Amino acid sequence: YRRNNDFNLWFTIAVSPNSQLGLEKTVQVLGEEAECDIVRPLPTLKLFKTEEIHPEESTGDTKYVPLTPLEVECVRLLQHDLPLQPRPFDVLAKNSSVAADELLSTARTLQKRGQIRHFGGIVQSRKPGFSASAMGVWIVPPAQVDEIGARMSQNRAVSHCYLRPVYEDWPYNLYTIVHGRSVDECESIINDIAADTGIRDKQALYPTKEYKKARITLFSLEADEWEAAHGAKRAATAAS
Repeated sequence: YRRNNDFNLWFTIAVSPNSQLGLEKTVQVLGEEAECDIVRPLPTLKLFKTEEIHPEESTGDTKYVPLTPLEVECVRLLQHDLPLQPRPFDVLAKNSSVAADELLSTARTLQKRGQIRHFGGIVQSRKPGFSASAMGVWIVPPAQVDEIGARMSQNRAVSHCYLRPVYEDWPYNLYTIVHGRSVDECESIINDIAADTGIRDKQALYPTKEYKKARITLFSLEADEWEAAHGAKRAATAAS
């Protein structure tokens, strides 16, 4: 999105655990190619709330366990929308090397490990009547972050709440995404949160243009090709 701030271009990015460039270098490459004046990576330091994740449904060990080729293929299949069919997993598996029963049993294994946290429907925020959203950014004293983050998360209009790093030119450390029927309603929600928490140093950032909105695709072949091309390009530049 483009947002109403001097830091005007905001995007979310994720890379594979097997990435050769890694997250930091990938962001650096994107910034260089876009000829950005300043790039500020803002990784999630602590998650207080997101409607897309249900940690209480994870029953397994949270230690990283490398995925097998079969598990990678199952993840590739499961991240697509389910067809409206009586046996949708049969349809997903039909044109792959994985049988439907194998797909389901692998999914259960990944869920028990906590590597699939949740599998279910996602509400599109604009469809139930929400036509506006704002990203509230807040300056919260470090000693109060846990208390304030938990408190902000209790507001039903807040769908996401994160702690992120700060910079000299960007002192905001707590982020809330709020949804409303209008910009005025979003402003009112953010002002209510400020009154409830006592945090007054804030901004409300609104999307002024949407360039791309898509779910992150895990183990994407296109992403592998992009990384291979840009990794080779950086290596050639360094060698010269």
